[in-house]
Amino acid sequence: MTNIADIRTGLRNRLATIAGLHVYTEWPDTVTPPAALIRAASAQHEQTFGAGDAITEMQIEIHMALALKGGLGNAQKAIELYLSNTGTSSVRVAIVGDRTLGGIVDYTFVRGWRAYDTVEINNQEFLGAIVDVEVRHS
Repeated sequence: MTNIADIRTGLRNRLATIAGLHVYTEWPDTVTPPAALIRAASAQHEQTFGAGDAITEMQIEIHMALALKGGLGNAQKAIELYLSNTGTSSVRVAIVGDRTLGGIVDYTFVRGWRAYDTVEINNQEFLGAIVDVEVRHS
């Protein structure tokens, strides 16, 4: 049975294919940008046709954090590469490269992104966005 830590690790492995991106599966004390911080947001357990086979649908948030020290304009250009549907820096492209996360889940779907704004993480300010990911596994 797949657990939350396995899913975070599977997502980390997919995001590690993006050159230069620091990926955290647990919330760190210090964030080194550019960074992706993975956390579970919610889960629902479903019964398949009343058969007792449980399917879990889990919502995962990937919090992107980009440095502001080069200016907001540069941070904006950089984060948009991660939020894009295409390209070698795209979070979506990295994840859909293996929707089973190495065979640990049935399916992974990148729903989109939101909360594109400056954010504070552990008293550090970044340009951030949240990428919403849905994972289904039995």
